[in-house]
Amino acid sequence: MEYNLDSLIRYWRTVFESENPIRFLHQNERWSEVPKNIFNRFDLTYYPEPFYGYLDRDCSEDALLLLINPGEVPDSDLVSRYPSPGGDKEASKALWNADVRQRYLGWTPEQFRAKEPIGWRETRRKQAQTIVGERVPFLHTIEFFPFHSKNWTVHLNEQRSWIYNLESTRHSLGAIRHMAKTKKVKFIFGIGNTWKHIIEAGNDIFEFDDVAEIEIWRPGKTKPSFEIAMYRKNDGSLPIVITRLGGNHMYLPTDPTAIMAIRSLYRNGEIPPEHNGSTIRANRRKLG
Repeated sequence: MEYNLDSLIRYWRTVFESENPIRFLHQNERWSEVPKNIFNRFDLTYYPEPFYGYLDRDCSEDALLLLINPGEVPDSDLVSRYPSPGGDKEASKALWNADVRQRYLGWTPEQFRAKEPIGWRETRRKQAQTIVGERVPFLHTIEFFPFHSKNWTVHLNEQRSWIYNLESTRHSLGAIRHMAKTKKVKFIFGIGNTWKHIIEAGNDIFEFDDVAEIEIWRPGKTKPSFEIAMYRKNDGSLPIVITRLGGNHMYLPTDPTAIMAIRSLYRNGEIPPEHNGSTIRANRRKLG
């Protein structure tokens, strides 16, 4: 089948229309291929959250941020966002899951804007806005793997035998490629080197032609402070910009030199070897 944005939305709408979404996934996903020691790292008591935003509506002025998987839900966050009588955690979790379910069954753009409670999303929207130098009305996200976990510790070699066989994975990757090709959004960003591995390992879906990679050293530093990779398909598609900050922080860069490098890549693919005292090294290579 063709994996694209429409198929992603249809797939998850079918999941959440079912009586029990987790049971539905057990019956329809190839979870038997997932090693048990890896599968047990994910918390299936929370419903999956494969994407966030009104991707079935007009989002042509917005940005898309690629994430790995939803993180752990702290108890304090759960009960503060979904209070229940007596502070019952299971009752709060049921309210959480009901809200997640309704989101995939047809939240409007107005609901997304009104109900967004997470400060980190607004922080990253502002970071994306600073990078592109223009207003970004909303920051949509797509997860590589849709289930909650404390952290993503599945190394690349542990992923190859199963993760690209899952329907949820192929729908996510297909939707990202489709959004880049159709320019469904205005900008696409990813955070962390994991997305570089995903894009290149899943090249049968992405089929990017080349990548420009940049490392930025601040004065006196022995390791790069910023790493930037821009993946392109030579058919007019939007590029995907993957950024990694020193120390693997999960933020988009706000440093003027990193922003200059990204804008320069977008504009003409040329960057100076030095900026504000920082050293810049660039490399271009073909993919496929």
